Amino acid sequence: MRDYQAEKEKYYWTTAVIFIGRDLNKALIRYLENRFVDIARQCKRYLVLTKNTYRNTVMKESQIAVMEEFIDNVRILISVLGYKVLEPVNKPAAIEENDGNEIEKEEIKLHLERTVKGIGKIEADGIRTSEGFVVLNGSHIAPEDDETISAGIKEKRSKANIVEGILQEDVLFSSPSGAAMFVVGKSANGLTSWKNADGITLKDIESDETK
Repeated sequence: MRDYQAEKEKYYWTTAVIFIGRDLNKALIRYLENRFVDIARQCKRYLVLTKNTYRNTVMKESQIAVMEEFIDNVRILISVLGYKVLEPVNKPAAIEENDGNEIEKEEIKLHLERTVKGIGKIEADGIRTSEGFVVLNGSHIAPEDDETISAGIKEKRSKANIVEGILQEDVLFSSPSGAAMFVVGKSANGLTSWKNADGITLKDIESDETK
């Protein structure tokens, strides 16, 4: 920990979360490090600075099973603590039933299509998640924006991995309207802009779910 802190000019961090376990030897720790790095990269919430891990650690099947259970427990605990580093951005949203239990909403891919003056037709896909709304990798993003969108949306547009107008990663937003404005670069109502395969708006979908 002191070594990392000494290099804070290059690798700046403010929070450390540590999990310990009994009987963890060097081989098991190497296996865990590799798995956690891979999971964090797949979740794409943060820039993972670790470049190399021990990918070919030789272990018994019984040891792997125990370590995978350890990983599952860590993922649950770290999420409860409020750190989403090991949780994918496209985790399905949950709704509360009458009995108080939560179930996952049906994952419906929603589509946005809009013609932007001087650019042409813009098309994007998205889904609702437990944290908001995700614009999916492969969506077409308008190259320009105007003053009708917030500074926060402008910043996300400038920092997102977009190649030749195509989004290269899933991007999370707190609302469907924020997601829609990110796509078209202009003010937009996400509840009416996002529609399912049958052309039903997100507003009507959510209205039906609350009946």
